Amino acid sequence: MRKRRGHRYVLGLLFGFIFVPAAAQRVGQPIDTLFRIKLGNVDQTVFIKGNDRAKPLLLILHGGPGFSDFYLWQTYNQPLENDYTVVTWDQRGTGLSYNDSIPVASMTFDQIALDVHELTLFLKKLFIQDKLYLIGYSGGSISGVKVVTSYPEDYKAFISVGQVVDGMKNEQLSVQYTIDNAQKENNQQALSELRDIAKHYPAKGKDAVVNLKKQRAWLRYYNGDLCKGTSMKELFAGLNPTVMKHYNGTLIDKGGRFSMETMWDQVIAVDFLTTKLEFKVPVYFVVGRCDYNAVHTLVEEYYQKIKAPRKQLIYFEKSGHYMPFTEPDKFNALLKNLAQ
Repeated sequence: MRKRRGHRYVLGLLFGFIFVPAAAQRVGQPIDTLFRIKLGNVDQTVFIKGNDRAKPLLLILHGGPGFSDFYLWQTYNQPLENDYTVVTWDQRGTGLSYNDSIPVASMTFDQIALDVHELTLFLKKLFIQDKLYLIGYSGGSISGVKVVTSYPEDYKAFISVGQVVDGMKNEQLSVQYTIDNAQKENNQQALSELRDIAKHYPAKGKDAVVNLKKQRAWLRYYNGDLCKGTSMKELFAGLNPTVMKHYNGTLIDKGGRFSMETMWDQVIAVDFLTTKLEFKVPVYFVVGRCDYNAVHTLVEEYYQKIKAPRKQLIYFEKSGHYMPFTEPDKFNALLKNLAQ
């Protein structure tokens, strides 16, 4: 009963306690709201934005684990709000959904997939829609694959952006990419750090996260997560100030550390090359040509193996791991076409 009362309160919050019985009565009505909802017995923060509540629902699963990115989607992909009712969400343990009392044992991709499905059912009921579109970005692609293969009846399509395929192989290939580039440059500092990481691979828990940060720093230096000519500094400089009023750096930092330290070993354990090969919904893989964060060659291999009613591999030639934000016009056009 407690959960149903919570959902009823949120519905009243979204519609100002004017309960609309039919989707047709909402045509043309915009929505822009931020609210808290209990998913899997943990309070979590959700944004819903759109210019017409009758448009198809689009739920976005952020990366990480623990990478709060609503401010990027709401800046660079705001045009999606013309074609969808867009839902961005800080998952349990992340950003605006972080708190010190979250049970460590609950920080699993299986539990997040259950949270995704619970939110999906809530959104379907709230907006009187049978299915929604799901984006799984980077770490979010793990729970995305789990949920669309478990509950295909609830989703129109799965859009995978920077798919995590095989955690162990991915990190081995990513480390080797940085070593190869450091050798070409005869960068002794990089080689010393990277060879030490490779020698002790895979580390566990906090040690793994420390090594990961070092390796990802060199990956960025060698244009393996952002193509040459793009930078994270540029992306943050272009953020919408209105969106940033919700940015809480303290919570984002705490949630990022907590999520990575509790879940990184689970990322390493992912192996979709031998599991999760059959989809009953259309699947679209968005691949950055420079991406050695979620290594693009593994995504290509996975694409060849899976079965789906429709599948497509879409390359972003000027992007690494941040395709929706570094090539937003192309990404937004892709999603616009899917909605038609």
